[in-house]
Amino acid sequence: MPKSEVGADAFLASRGPRSNGRGTVVVVLDTGVDPACSGMRETPGGGPKLLDARDCTGGGDVATTIVRQAVPGEDGSPTIESASGGKKLKINPAWPKNPTGEYRVGCKRLFELVPGPLRDRLAADRRRAWDERHAAAVARAEEALALAKKKQGKSKEGSPSSASAPPAGGSGGEGEEKAKASPPPPPPRSTSASSAKKLVAEAEAALELLAAEAGSNYEDAGPWVEAVVFRDEAGVWRAALDTAEAFHSPLVPAPEAPSSPSAAAAVEGSLETAPALASYRLERRHGVFSSRSACSYALTVLDGGDVLEICVDAGAHGSHCASIAAGHEPGVDHSALDGIAPGAQVISYKIGDTRFGSMETGTGLARALALTIAEARNNPELSYVINMR
Repeated sequence: MPKSEVGADAFLASRGPRSNGRGTVVVVLDTGVDPACSGMRETPGGGPKLLDARDCTGGGDVATTIVRQAVPGEDGSPTIESASGGKKLKINPAWPKNPTGEYRVGCKRLFELVPGPLRDRLAADRRRAWDERHAAAVARAEEALALAKKKQGKSKEGSPSSASAPPAGGSGGEGEEKAKASPPPPPPRSTSASSAKKLVAEAEAALELLAAEAGSNYEDAGPWVEAVVFRDEAGVWRAALDTAEAFHSPLVPAPEAPSSPSAAAAVEGSLETAPALASYRLERRHGVFSSRSACSYALTVLDGGDVLEICVDAGAHGSHCASIAAGHEPGVDHSALDGIAPGAQVISYKIGDTRFGSMETGTGLARALALTIAEARNNPELSYVINMR
């Protein structure tokens, strides 16, 4: 932040070194603040910088009303069935104990959560991988069609063209005896020809379907993020996300092979490796979807475990504004990177809806203002163009 150009240096110098914003909380109503942002980690005194991160748009809400009981998996480890169905999720053994063994599950499309640039990159990766698999499927279908036509041609060549001629040697005598001793003619090959014709029709239909999929019919709603919510033995609601389908599904290029067998045992992004996070304001811990995405999220459990709020910033604007106001870069020589009031703390209320390209919504703004009033905060920061028409 160029503090000299805006006169902040002179103002702060006139107020003394203690006037750095300490004791002040700035509420940022914007696209959301990235909890992994370096300037949002701590205050100059070592206290927490980002006190809470909420998504007020409703775009990150996941219904977690389905209750699953943990059961032993194939290797004896406790597992639960996913909300999207059919997938067995292995529980991370490092999680705090769940005395009831009950877990609430839900699911959400990743493309509804992450910012547009990441969504577009993931969609492009998935399309490239899909195109490769589609091309291989077309090649197999064309090979099957060629074999079916070849078989059809052979069946036509082997089909009897007319009734058998009477045996040589006249109507009696030795020729008649030879005719009686010879085996009966083979049955007609109409069954073989019908089977070959069916194979050709099936191969042609497969190619027609593959051609249609490659055109305007292609649509990718995005991978599922599986959410799990439970209450630990201390009574704290915790949640975890399984993002393995998003970053390690057959539609995404595989990552480099792990360096050791133990690393291969658990896939990054799977529930087995995910942290069990409390609501952000309680412990101020965040998660990351994957090392490939570098996209972080904060969680809040609401309504007695019935709703999980996944807060992901819709863009960098919110982090930018928060850093201008109160950012602090730890280190002796990093004061030039600090915001105007590095001692202040920040609360982030996301009003920019990811589903609408980070556009603010009336719902998001109303919820954010209600939370601001409930928190008795009187330092809100709003740097958004609001269309009041």
